[in-house]
Amino acid sequence: MEDIAEVEVEGLEGCEYIDKTAADARLRQEGPILIDREVNRIYLGCPGDAVIRDRALERAIRVSKTGSTSYVVWNPWAETGAAFGDMGEDGYRRMLCVETTNAASDVVTVAPGERFTLTTEYSVEPL
Repeated sequence: MEDIAEVEVEGLEGCEYIDKTAADARLRQEGPILIDREVNRIYLGCPGDAVIRDRALERAIRVSKTGSTSYVVWNPWAETGAAFGDMGEDGYRRMLCVETTNAASDVVTVAPGERFTLTTEYSVEPL
């Protein structure tokens, strides 16, 4: 990714999320996700794909999954990113984490002898 200002995440519209930057407030996503400040969210009740649209690189990164109905979306922004020794001064502008998970109400407990599979597939498509 070249510039986070040229990116939006689709597919999580209407999903409830836990905002880790706002004392775990529970909110609902309206429209695509735009990154213009620190974002640290757990999206719940999202069984479908998430799509990262990167206009600068003219591509879409599709995140498909099974075994999960939750996602984490994270960008540390400037202040938090500066605290990481390996991110550089403006590294936050070139990174975005969109990952599948089993978090919050989507936690899975696997008993001894049981199995559970969470799969994630990333694919790149032209815009």
